[in-house]
Amino acid sequence: MEYKRSKKWVSTLNNMGYMSLTIDPFTKKFIDFCEKNPGIKVFEGGAAYGVATHLALRKGALVTANDSEQRHLDLLYKYTPQNLLPALVLAPGTLPYDVNFLDNTYGAIYSSRMIHFLRGEEVEACMNRFFNWLKPGGKIFIIAESPYLGCYSSFISAYEERKKQGDPWPGLLKDTSPFKSIRYNNIPHFLNFFDVEIMKRVSKQAGFKVEVCEFINRKDFPPEIRYDGRESVGLIATKPLTFS
Repeated sequence: MEYKRSKKWVSTLNNMGYMSLTIDPFTKKFIDFCEKNPGIKVFEGGAAYGVATHLALRKGALVTANDSEQRHLDLLYKYTPQNLLPALVLAPGTLPYDVNFLDNTYGAIYSSRMIHFLRGEEVEACMNRFFNWLKPGGKIFIIAESPYLGCYSSFISAYEERKKQGDPWPGLLKDTSPFKSIRYNNIPHFLNFFDVEIMKRVSKQAGFKVEVCEFINRKDFPPEIRYDGRESVGLIATKPLTFS
C-alpha cells in the first residue's frame, strides 16, 4: 500500500481517523527545531505513515517512531530512504502503557492528532511519560483536535456547558455514531476533544513550562470538517532545566 503525497489526507488502517499530509505551523516548528539541533534524538507518538518522521530524519534527527498499528510502521520503514534507516527506530505499541523508555532519553517529543483518542487518565499518564522521557530543556510539540469541527458542531453546546459546570474532560465523546459523515467509517467511536485551557492544564500538571498554546486554523481540512478557525490545538512546552 502506498500513499500519494499529492493528497492532503490519508486514511489510517486501524479505524483511527486520518493522517494529514499538510505541515501545520506546530509541525513546522518541530521540524525547524530538529534542523537547529542536528543529531537530536526525538520521539514521535502516533506516527502513522511517518510524514513528520521522514522530515525530521532529513533534518538530521535520530527518530523513534511509534504507532499502535504495526502496518503503519512497516510502510513508514519501507518508504524511508535507505541512507536514513540507521537513524530510525520503530516502537510499536499503544500509548501510554505499551511503550516505555529511560528517563531523559529524548531532546524533543512530537505527537500530532493522537492524544484525543485517549481517556482523561490516559492523557495524564501519557504527558507524565513524555515529561520523564525528555531531557531537561527538551520540548514537546503536541497537536490535538478541538470540538470546533464542522462534523461535530451539534456537540459544541454540550461541550461548552460541561466546561462551564467544571467538567475536567468536557470534550469526552463516548459515542461518535450520532455524528455520521462521509468519513464516519474510519473514525473511532470514542474521542476526547481539547481546547487551549485543557491542553495547558494537562501540560502544566505534568511539569512542563508552556511556551505556546493556541488554536490552529485548519484550512487544510475538508470543507465539512472546518468550522471557525479553531479546529485543532497546538502546544509547545519545555521540560525545565531544574524541577522539583
